[in-house]
Amino acid sequence: MTLFSLLGICIARCQEIEHLIAHSFVLGAMAPSERRREQTIGELINSWKRKTLGQMLRIIDEGYEIEPTVRASFELFLKMRNRLVHGLTTDDQYDIRSSWGQDEMIAFLTLFEL
Repeated sequence: MTLFSLLGICIARCQEIEHLIAHSFVLGAMAPSERRREQTIGELINSWKRKTLGQMLRIIDEGYEIEPTVRASFELFLKMRNRLVHGLTTDDQYDIRSSWGQDEMIAFLTLFEL
């Protein structure tokens, strides 16, 4: 039960962080190509919502001078988030059917949550 609770907490945390990133940078991080395509702020916000996290972070990196530690944090979050969302439970290392895999997953999720 602890494993599933921690998994749910981390998924919710991913959604919260992505929401905050998307809403913090939507206007300031427009790529030059988007400035020409999007006519209204509403259209810009809607197009931003359809982007993947990786796409958003690339556009933010183009639009801002990001401090190296912050950039590294974004990259680590993206890497861990992608592992979590795109198949953590199907990875042999994190096999939830074995006690070893459960321990590995709890360690990963604990680190992710920090």
